[in-house]
Amino acid sequence: MVARRRRDNVCYELEATNPTSNEIKKFFDINNLEELSAIINVNFFNGFPVVSRAMVNNWIHYPDRPRRQFGDYFKIAKVRV
Repeated sequence: MVARRRRDNVCYELEATNPTSNEIKKFFDINNLEELSAIINVNFFNGFPVVSRAMVNNWIHYPDRPRRQFGDYFKIAKVRV
């Protein structure tokens, strides 16, 4: 499956907080939502497909909607290059 790439001038930044140790990890220059959801799944859910591209899309575009409890640990910023 090929990841969708709509615009070349948009990338994402992720700031994630570990709930047990309060350690903050930052990831920069993420190109698309599939890559972003894969980073979250690999680093925080041991590779299990917990977070989908659609879930990440909703977190970015609808920040006022209620999230699942673990969604509050991830802050995603859309950055124009």
